[in-house]
Amino acid sequence: MRRPNRRPNYLEAADMTNWEETANYVLYQVGSLVKARDGITGKIVSTGATIDIPFNFVAPLLLNSGTIFIKPKPSGIYSVAADMVIPNATNGGIRVIGGGYKWYGNGVVLKGTATCTTAILHDLDNAISMNTFIGLGFHGDQATNTLNLDGIRSVGQDTKFIDCSMYDCKGGIRCKAHSHIERCYLEKVSNEGIYLDGDNAFITNNIFWDNGTDIMMIGTSDLTQIAHNRTANSDEFIRTYASAASVDDVRVSSNIAVDLNDQFIHIDLGDIDGWTIDHNLVDGDSNTTYFFNIDGGSSITNSKCHDNIVQDLTSTFLNGTTTGLDVYRNIGYVSENWGTSGNVADGGTIAHGITGTPTYADAKATVTGDIVTISALDAANITVAIKDEGGGAGTAQPLYWMARE
Repeated sequence: MRRPNRRPNYLEAADMTNWEETANYVLYQVGSLVKARDGITGKIVSTGATIDIPFNFVAPLLLNSGTIFIKPKPSGIYSVAADMVIPNATNGGIRVIGGGYKWYGNGVVLKGTATCTTAILHDLDNAISMNTFIGLGFHGDQATNTLNLDGIRSVGQDTKFIDCSMYDCKGGIRCKAHSHIERCYLEKVSNEGIYLDGDNAFITNNIFWDNGTDIMMIGTSDLTQIAHNRTANSDEFIRTYASAASVDDVRVSSNIAVDLNDQFIHIDLGDIDGWTIDHNLVDGDSNTTYFFNIDGGSSITNSKCHDNIVQDLTSTFLNGTTTGLDVYRNIGYVSENWGTSGNVADGGTIAHGITGTPTYADAKATVTGDIVTISALDAANITVAIKDEGGGAGTAQPLYWMARE
């Protein structure tokens, strides 16, 4: 019996019974037909050979709120013959809930077909806001039939994507400002796993595998947090492409990347300002080229890259003009170093051990009265001048020294 006026809380979302009891409409398969049942009256309101038919009937009926629950079916896969559409601005605040995704066995997987045009599921009005998608799987059939479909395409704001899966699509999740993407699984997406065109996004605890670009940031995708994600075997983790804008105030933190084909972060077009890149673990597995790659014409200001662990790159930690990026305390890329040397004479050198050429170095004498200055810096050494109080050559001695890029 349906319990009226009750919605499951977030912790109950995994309990399919709660969603089925409280949804406005329940979609499910009986024999060869997919039906939509009114959650209040219990009446069947639409029936079709594929799930898009009942979905596209009930979605416009939900005005500013409501839930569509899609029940799992024994085969696990619903065929989609036409784009599943949330059509109007009045259809905001809708939840589309699946009973969990699995590629085999029970679960909800929406598989596109050749008669779909844009995306398996999408909204059409940029005034739509606050829609939520939970527990849905999307299969784009890209490798076999090249359907060129996105999984979900949302042009509205404040959209949540939670516990969803994208598999074998051309594009995974396309979204706008204030999007929240959490605990999603994106595999074999040929272009972009997540295509973000808007600011204030939160992308966390997702798994990416074998995609083109895991996260593409377009335009002013400012004030975005990308944290606690895992990726392996994709071409690149993050790429920015902002032809007439700067992507500002982004934090990339505590992500794990293994065996990427190209780079961890790629600033392709446009500038960045105010980025923090910290506490990431990148294992190149002798395949990944760069940790951070900035193409010509782009610039960096007021940004930091620190406390990352990076190993087994095939080329360099940084590539391109990275002036404006403060790099320090990374394991696998020595950007600052210090110590006490052995005996060094006037005109002698100290091996600094920094990956690149330092931009700053200093040294202090251990013999009272001697003055030490830096006379040259190169990729390997600090060259020092040691003078006594009369201006002559000072005593050969240990020096306290430091250097940084």
